[in-house]
Amino acid sequence: MSVKGDTEHTEWSPRKWIIPPGLIPTFKRFDMRCNLMIERFKESCGRPLIIHGPTGVGKSMFTEYFVYKFRLATGKMKVKFLNCAAIPNTLLESELFGYKKGAHSSATDDKIGFFESAEDGVIVLEEIGEMEKQLQAKLLLAIEHKIFFKIGDTKEITLKAQVIATTNAERDKFRDDLWYRFDMFSVPPIHERRIDVLYYINAFDKELIKILSKGAVVSLMAYNWPGNVREIERVCNSIRENIEITRLEQAEIESTLSCKFEGDMSKDLGIIMKIESKDSDLVFDKFKKLAIKMIKLHIDVDKLEDVIASNGLSFNTFTSLFFDNDLSYYYSMDYIDEGRCFKKDVDLKFNLAFNGLLVLCKLFSQDPQGDYDLLDLENFSIDLKPSEETSSAPYLGPNQEFGSIFDCTQVKDDVQRNNLILLFNGFCSYIYESTIDDIRNWPKHYKEALVESLKFFTGIDSISIEDVDDILSFFKKNYNNKFIQKLLGCGVESEPEQAEEYPIEEIHVDDLKALYYETVCNKIGTERGYQKKLAKIAGKSEGTISQDLDRLGLNEKFEKLKITPRKRMVFLR
Repeated sequence: MSVKGDTEHTEWSPRKWIIPPGLIPTFKRFDMRCNLMIERFKESCGRPLIIHGPTGVGKSMFTEYFVYKFRLATGKMKVKFLNCAAIPNTLLESELFGYKKGAHSSATDDKIGFFESAEDGVIVLEEIGEMEKQLQAKLLLAIEHKIFFKIGDTKEITLKAQVIATTNAERDKFRDDLWYRFDMFSVPPIHERRIDVLYYINAFDKELIKILSKGAVVSLMAYNWPGNVREIERVCNSIRENIEITRLEQAEIESTLSCKFEGDMSKDLGIIMKIESKDSDLVFDKFKKLAIKMIKLHIDVDKLEDVIASNGLSFNTFTSLFFDNDLSYYYSMDYIDEGRCFKKDVDLKFNLAFNGLLVLCKLFSQDPQGDYDLLDLENFSIDLKPSEETSSAPYLGPNQEFGSIFDCTQVKDDVQRNNLILLFNGFCSYIYESTIDDIRNWPKHYKEALVESLKFFTGIDSISIEDVDDILSFFKKNYNNKFIQKLLGCGVESEPEQAEEYPIEEIHVDDLKALYYETVCNKIGTERGYQKKLAKIAGKSEGTISQDLDRLGLNEKFEKLKITPRKRMVFLR
């Protein structure tokens, strides 16, 4: 466990960390970065490193892993940790560089700073973004020239240590020259890897995961976790407290009445899942409230339920436990062999649930990496073009074999194993990386669910599966619908029902008026040659174009045109 202070950390050892699936690509990249930096350090051309990420994201894991690799590869055992936010800036300089006796009124003896005492080991500067820019300038000189001076001394001291820093601060908190002097490595927040939420909960409290309901699991994965891993830990602690309080209250009642109640009050999910606002903004019953709202709007929630049920999820927030062991085959393996201190955990049920969340995101046009609670349904995203890039996400793609990711031999029952394969591959075939053009190939129950979600958003009760099969035409017929306009990112208020848009290059000059000329010139520019460009678009000679502009009184205007181009101009035939 890491220790803060000025003692020598020859006894230091890294804590044991869980690397959830969503963090594996980042961790692999960091492992390569570590190897490269350590080799550079051995060749005396090392560079400092900043590990950047929001509060509570787990930067300390990456810091400790670097120190672990560094000590293993170099044999240099000293490591110093200094939290820049915990020390006043007036003292921070002394802690870093040390001072000479008599340098100031309290300097009764020489002081050795962290840079000197770390020798050729590692010094970790936590929360470096809290350092004042004046001190940053002195730090820059030290890491740039590999020398520094004690306060009040003129004797050069060589900086031999490898410098690692962490921060959640953005670039404006740093001097530009210091910011670019460091190598940068970013750790993604939880909302960009929601698959990891259940893994963290399981790591914090293995008993807690067993009492989560199917609806509560959706709420946990849909929430954006602004406090990241630390907020997940706080929520786990809060639920654990609720469980213990409930048990104590039950024991007190039984003692007073001298009788035993049937059942376990810890299973009263509505009570134990209540989170105080001071602990988190997470609300567990959003999913249930969303279902109630849909039912009032005559939405067939059962059809939506059928789709997510195959992924172990439900709209019912506080009934039906998620971890029923029917489809869960949990196992773990060491991720890094050296020292066996970093472990990768894989759980088929967790991944199945995350795939269910992706299904919901597809049905409700939500961005699964968006920094918002997905159950608020306030943001919409849609991809009208097939993706040309292959996602690096840790869940299965449409062409990947199930067995290449998960060890199906862990599942002893052949029927259950085949069901798992079908569930995952079925999801991948119809949901993963699918676009609007692929929807017509979805199975019927997926289409039915999409119909109900579109009814909810658009308010159009007459939507049918036929509309889903040709959804682009459906959008075009209903472009006045506010939801569709917001979804497609257009702000057109109203247009003739059968209006047909033409590209500007297809408009003949005779069809253009002064406003259209202005729009064209704003698009192509009015520098030298603009008349030539206009003539080419119109299919006429430059002389004819010039005469037209003169007749409209636009030649002089275009020469001095300084008008911001319009966002959109639609030409209707």
